[in-house]
Amino acid sequence: MSEHGKQLAKLPLPPRLAHMVLAASDKILAARIALVLTEQGLGGRNADLADRLDHFARSSAPRAKAARALAGRIARMAGGSAEREQSIGATLALAFPDRVAKARSGGAFTMANGRAASLDQSEPLAQARFLVIADIAGTAARARVLLAAEIEQAEIETLFADEIETRNSVSVDPEAPCARAGRGGLGALCCLRPRRSG
Repeated sequence: MSEHGKQLAKLPLPPRLAHMVLAASDKILAARIALVLTEQGLGGRNADLADRLDHFARSSAPRAKAARALAGRIARMAGGSAEREQSIGATLALAFPDRVAKARSGGAFTMANGRAASLDQSEPLAQARFLVIADIAGTAARARVLLAAEIEQAEIETLFADEIETRNSVSVDPEAPCARAGRGGLGALCCLRPRRSG
């Protein structure tokens, strides 16, 4: 087992979330995200992870207090606290690089893994250009976003600079005698390859 794999095994979290905590610059934030994702109902049921984290941070319920204490212990086990501020979306993307998603229209998003998912257009997150989707439900054709966080394009480019590929493409419009050319890459998000963890 690699050294990273040994570190993952020490944390009481699923591998994706343990990797996120170890890789995050703000380990307390990452540990709190991990607990909101693993403890059902913690922070409420809003689709916006930022909203759930805010409720979790302010709750005086014994369960929330115990979970915050556990998040602190997990952060210390991972070797630090908050070295520098990191957004919720950028932190979540460390666990779910394959679920970084680009907006289409009408609350629909396409993830880097090729799957589509949608939000109700009344949800504030439906207006985001990019999301990281932590939880979805439904079939591939009708998947619904249950939990996500907004992420900025610049953050995606910083986190995944080595994995973003730009491809040229040409398509033929059958309705008109012309061909259309375009560039893929981050705009399409179809070529983002998830990092393998130990």
